[in-house]
Amino acid sequence: MIWQELSYKFTFFIRLMFYKYLLIRYLCSGLYLFLPMAYF
Repeated sequence: MIWQELSYKFTFFIRLMFYKYLLIRYLCSGLYLFLPMAYF
């Protein structure tokens, strides 16, 4: 019972970190696309 709860929290934490990584990567790629437009 406790092991299931721990594994559930662990997978939730990994999923959260993965989504945060995707979000940061998406934002960085968006910045790289929009920065040249702002300069020119």
